Amino acid sequence: MPRIGSPALSLGATVAHEGSALSTFNRITPQSFRLSLTLRNASSMTLALPAFELTLTDVKDEPVLRRVFGPTDFPGSVQTIAAAAEWHSTLTLAASEAPDAARILGYRILAFYP
Repeated sequence: MPRIGSPALSLGATVAHEGSALSTFNRITPQSFRLSLTLRNASSMTLALPAFELTLTDVKDEPVLRRVFGPTDFPGSVQTIAAAAEWHSTLTLAASEAPDAARILGYRILAFYP
């Protein structure tokens, strides 16, 4: 299970304005979370999978934790999304080393090309 506070998870990838993304983020236990992402490639060409910056926020929408995930952090390590295709993945994340994990109430996800 990736640890949100682990520097080993800071990797890279790529995103496009032709695509769209959907995500969900749920608390599983007081210290673990599930992130589900769906990225739709609406273009007519294959696109590189982007990197995703996940920011976990508190009740005031202030950042508590932030982590960047690259294509190899997701199961299957897909590097591209075919034209007119969807990519979906789910990660279970542990915040066990984060003293502020109890403050986490929301999230923001940003897809980008480093």
